[in-house]
Amino acid sequence: MNTHVAHALAQSNWSGLIQAVEADWNALMEGDRDQLKAALNAIPADVLAEYPRMIAARDYVNFLPVAGVARPVRYRHSPSQPTSLMDVLADLTSRSATERFAGRFAEAAGLVHQAHSTIHDVPDEALVEIRPVLPDLRLQWAISLQFAGHLVDAVRAYERTYDEALVHASTRIAVEAAGSIAFNHALAGNIVEAERWLARMPDAVNDPTDTVHAMGCFARALIAGARLDGEGARAALDQAPSDSTSPEPWAIRMFVESRLAALTGDPRAQLTLLSSGISAHPAPTWSGGLNAWLLWVAQLELLLAAGDATGARALLATTPAIPDATQYNLPAVLRAWYLVRYGDADQAAASAASSLRDQPAASVSANMLAVLALVNQRRGRSADASRHFGTCLAIIARERLYEILLRLSPEERDEFDPTGLPAIPEDARLRIQQLSEHHDIQKPLGVTLSARERVVLRYLMDGALLTEIAAAEHVSVNTVKSQLRTLYRKLGVTERRHAVDLALGRPEIWA
Repeated sequence: MNTHVAHALAQSNWSGLIQAVEADWNALMEGDRDQLKAALNAIPADVLAEYPRMIAARDYVNFLPVAGVARPVRYRHSPSQPTSLMDVLADLTSRSATERFAGRFAEAAGLVHQAHSTIHDVPDEALVEIRPVLPDLRLQWAISLQFAGHLVDAVRAYERTYDEALVHASTRIAVEAAGSIAFNHALAGNIVEAERWLARMPDAVNDPTDTVHAMGCFARALIAGARLDGEGARAALDQAPSDSTSPEPWAIRMFVESRLAALTGDPRAQLTLLSSGISAHPAPTWSGGLNAWLLWVAQLELLLAAGDATGARALLATTPAIPDATQYNLPAVLRAWYLVRYGDADQAAASAASSLRDQPAASVSANMLAVLALVNQRRGRSADASRHFGTCLAIIARERLYEILLRLSPEERDEFDPTGLPAIPEDARLRIQQLSEHHDIQKPLGVTLSARERVVLRYLMDGALLTEIAAAEHVSVNTVKSQLRTLYRKLGVTERRHAVDLALGRPEIWA
């Protein structure tokens, strides 16, 4: 227990209490949040009105869970009249957090930019008194940038937060900043860098329910998933604080869970869980910003893993965007794989080549190189295919992104001459082989229907009889029968129902 705080509180010495809280803020946040919470809530309203930053501090501390106790679902800002620099920064930070929890992510980021502008030209000597509490503020600024989709700016903000937190012994803040940086690198497939940041996390925060652990756990789960270590990924997820304790990253958790289901679980069952999870939250929290982007990626990964081409095509018509699309362009990756499997391979190759010119992060690069390798192999350009696949494997081996190889069938992987290609460790090869048995990679049909054949196929899907088709098209029944024989032969089927099933599941038929 902090004796200065306890003495001031016992004496109702409010100005002395505020001075003690500000002087020992980091120590209280690290070791005695119960006492800090009691102190801030004891300050009378008329006194708080003179110290607007203490109003923001009270709201912040009241929102933090203590000893695993559930906290409110959304943070709420209490209006005040800020005057000093610290008051203004605390007010902007509190308002940004409130906008963020309401799903107004762009507005939250805008308030962060105001805070940055406010502090940018302040001389160092004017910041001396507030430097110990800046890591707390900077962490919230970084989180707002993160949820608005400014992932590159968020990483920079987390890095500065981490450095300042170490200087001022804000261990909790350093843990969350490092874990968040690791998650963003893992999301981009920069696994080596993600692991470096996980290694930088201080180990002095002993409460596993503390919300600062969440992002690091999600990063570990993504890393394990990339290596096809399903048990390790699930263990990392299980270690993350629950949604009742840490409600804000619920969409991030669902994204990670869906990524694992697409790789090693049941994608169709996860699609149902994803839908119900989304509907349990207010629409503004999942219809914009990083949440909308991650949930869209999760749904499309599951649809592709389940072989639902129709659902994937419908979802691709509504691609969301985030500001930092180049480094984290997962939608472009999934669109390219969709085109390879169900659409126009030439378009897939053009998209992949365009993305690579932007020098994206590791995961995007490796995926696009795999797409180019596969398309060139189909075209008979073995030298180009081997070159692209070799570069792809080099990235995969360096970052251990073995999940990408599951996008290729065993037959497709075997088409590439292993001579001179980077080697994949034997244990990883075994996991890829085992998981490939549960991944049904659809091959392209390789057929082109004429306009007339597509018309007849649509009649079949509508359940029309041969006589009805003939009458509608002003041809004889024998002509319709001849067209059907040609259609069935091209599709490799012998019955109407098989042709209809193929038409529903393979939208490239209509291209």
